[in-house]
Amino acid sequence: MTAPVAPAAVELAYARQSWTTAVHLEAALRRRCQVTLRGPGQPAPPAELPASSPVLWVESGVGWFPPPRSLRGPSAAYLIDTHRGWRWRASVASAFGTAFVAQRAAVAAFASVGVPATWLPLAAAAELCEPGPALADRPYDVAMVGHVTPGSLRAEVLAALQRCCLVAPVPGFLPPPEMMQVYRSSRVVVNVPLSGDLNMRAFEALGARSTLVTGRMDGADGVLGQLPVVVPPEAGPSAWVEAVTAAAERADQERADAGYRLVTTEHTYDQRAQVLLAALADQRPAQRSSAAVAGALAGGWARWGDVGEVWGLTRSPRRSATALAWRGLTATKGLVGSRTPSRWVHRHT
Repeated sequence: MTAPVAPAAVELAYARQSWTTAVHLEAALRRRCQVTLRGPGQPAPPAELPASSPVLWVESGVGWFPPPRSLRGPSAAYLIDTHRGWRWRASVASAFGTAFVAQRAAVAAFASVGVPATWLPLAAAAELCEPGPALADRPYDVAMVGHVTPGSLRAEVLAALQRCCLVAPVPGFLPPPEMMQVYRSSRVVVNVPLSGDLNMRAFEALGARSTLVTGRMDGADGVLGQLPVVVPPEAGPSAWVEAVTAAAERADQERADAGYRLVTTEHTYDQRAQVLLAALADQRPAQRSSAAVAGALAGGWARWGDVGEVWGLTRSPRRSATALAWRGLTATKGLVGSRTPSRWVHRHT
């Protein structure tokens, strides 16, 4: 049987943020096919594309979804943050011909509401992966980057490390190339996942040829094997310090080299792009009605509190009320959050 031919062109739909997953996928896709962009912050798209044009929507930190009319042909969705709430994401996923999720647990969660999905882990950008100096020649013991909230485990671990290790300085937000340079300056990269998620930081740390000390991540055993040093989730800051100092002192170059080879050969966005393009090429004509697609997308717009979009898609007072409720809840949480000081050590969650 002849394998499906990958599409020569694809429409990549996402709300642009310079650090989001879709930016790395865009670069990988452009090495394989023609890419047209659609979404907030993107260049104005050409006149309406033919209905048969494959569409790939990738979740970012901005609530935006492509219009139903763009999903008439082959389409795929890549849901990134399912560990932070999956029900509305499952609704959105059902609007597309194929759905992928970055977190393994979401496959079963989506299935529980009748939405099939395939696990496609995050990765590292091939163009940002460089080996850097040997571990023994790096100036810092450890780099720890992420959103740090006072009183959190991340804050406690960072404070404990700063008392005993040379921690790479991170002045604030860093674009991806500068972030990777920080990783390459450190023998160890610390990863404290928020919800046991297999995050991009894990792949990027290995792509910088650093030793990864990480909390438990769902699915890591299947894609990373025994390369990362895993700290049990019940352990406190002292256990993290012990693991980091031991890894920094040992400077296990063989482990770092193996991690670098694994990521650069199996876990870059080039490999993920191949999977996505193959899925679009193999997709059969959709059986979803226009009303079903609109209703599914409305589930996402409602979660982002966009009453106008929900009403325009469904003309449903009930769904519009749900959107209004989410808008109010988000505003309340934002007000409370604004009173809680936190700082960005870097861009990742």
